[in-house]
Amino acid sequence: MNKALAIFELMRLDKPIGIYLLLWPALLALVISTNGDFEYADLLIVISGSILVRSAGCVINDIWDKDLDGGVERTKSRPIPSKKLSISESWSVFAILGVLSLMLLSLTNTNTIYVSICFGLMIVIYPLTKRFFIGPQIFLGLTFNPTIIVYAMTNELNNPTMIFLYFAIAAKTIAFDSFYGLCDKDDDKKLGINSTPLWWGSKTLSIIAILQFTVISLLLIVGLKAGLPFAWHIGIILLSGFYFYQHRLASQKNFLLAFLISFFGIYGLLYFREMNSSVIKSPEAIDSLNIPQVGILPRVENLKRGYHILQMFVEDGSSSFAEAIRSSRATIESKFEKNKSYMVTSSNPSEGKTTFAFNLALSLEKASKVLFIEADIRRPSVLNGFYQFDREILGLGEIITGS
Repeated sequence: MNKALAIFELMRLDKPIGIYLLLWPALLALVISTNGDFEYADLLIVISGSILVRSAGCVINDIWDKDLDGGVERTKSRPIPSKKLSISESWSVFAILGVLSLMLLSLTNTNTIYVSICFGLMIVIYPLTKRFFIGPQIFLGLTFNPTIIVYAMTNELNNPTMIFLYFAIAAKTIAFDSFYGLCDKDDDKKLGINSTPLWWGSKTLSIIAILQFTVISLLLIVGLKAGLPFAWHIGIILLSGFYFYQHRLASQKNFLLAFLISFFGIYGLLYFREMNSSVIKSPEAIDSLNIPQVGILPRVENLKRGYHILQMFVEDGSSSFAEAIRSSRATIESKFEKNKSYMVTSSNPSEGKTTFAFNLALSLEKASKVLFIEADIRRPSVLNGFYQFDREILGLGEIITGS
């Protein structure tokens, strides 16, 4: 039981605020990269990953700092310096956390695995940077930053909001950990290790203010580029208020409370983003937009052997899917003039646009000729797989850019 409690303390599970400080940027990246329409499996991966990564980071930090923690009042009671756990036992805990993290990564895509391995190596190196790098908090901000990993997981690495959100989170982390570093300034100086407060000296609070101004500016850019609702900007104004309060506390040398305030401020921003999301998450929610509904297609779980989903209307005419297509055609023909153009689109990839449009075209073709155009910004992979073309068709985006 004593060993179990020591492992619990080594992973800092008794102090979960560190998990939250890693989790909220990950949730923010998940919500923004998917426009709020994320898979619950991805949400579970983000939550589990935040717990595993933060725990592994704490373990490797204590292993590297085994000769330093005993000389600091705040850290001398940790499991390694207090001899509750040996170094070999601590390495075993780290190895188990690493294996669990790899198992979690196996549930994602290739890009996520590659990106995560790079950040994993940075996490292992980070505790050593305080010995040779003048500003280890800067390395921390670039390392314990889940933005790129989450964007890779949601296949949004080309999303223009990613780089702005990444550096916003980095600046936020550097700022709050510099507040935290002010608590250990005297101990760090005595042990001969680096920190941004020692580097910046009397300018520390001024530089933190600049970093927080950078956070606010970059989050405003993220909101504009992602087309986020007005509530996002209200949340940023409230976050600015939290930052002002932080500096008031810091001026009174209440550095730890100033550090904690950033946690509540940023979670408030995430709350405003999600509570005011305009994403439609169910067919029933469409009614709130007062937009005419053409129809709802049933989910196709299993195709009959030899059938193709793009020809289900023809090949499986008695199915509920084919009936939904006939219903959609009847709605279109009764509400709109014949021989007109119809565009099928949506905000995200892989939502069934091509499947619906192609089967609808087959249905309309029963009465008149139909010209079907797939103007996919990406490569039209569905049609490439369906028809054996001599060469791969380019997506509209590639044609426009000339690549």
